[in-house]
Amino acid sequence: MRCFVAPLLCGLLVTSAADAEMYRYVDENGITVYSERPPADGEATVIEPQAGPSETTSSKARAALQSQLEAAQDRRDDEAAAAKAREQAAAKAAERRAGCEKARRDLRFLQRSGQQLIPDKDGKLRLLSTDERVRREKEAREQIDALCD
Repeated sequence: MRCFVAPLLCGLLVTSAADAEMYRYVDENGITVYSERPPADGEATVIEPQAGPSETTSSKARAALQSQLEAAQDRRDDEAAAAKAREQAAAKAAERRAGCEKARRDLRFLQRSGQQLIPDKDGKLRLLSTDERVRREKEAREQIDALCD
């Protein structure tokens, strides 16, 4: 029972404080005083509390804030997507550069004078035939054309 009495008393005190009037008056020293009690002579102006924002104003403000939050989230999503696209483009460019360098190395290797030894499927070295060499040079040039700027 005691646990119900304390919140009830607190509620009554808050309610009575909210209903209290405020007074404004000038004291004998010429100082403007704001108080919950009127002066002894009773000459004071009652200050009426101003009404808070209406429900319509609050809902409009809430809607405006919600739209701002959504716009900010959209901007963050767009920035994240753009950053991901930049990363993918950079990775693709790096891959193209690496492929270009490999094709150029391969072409330089194939253009050397003399016969070249290349590893076969078993890992043993074998001589590169003239036809195979011409075919590989052509492939290397095609890769260079496709991958190098």
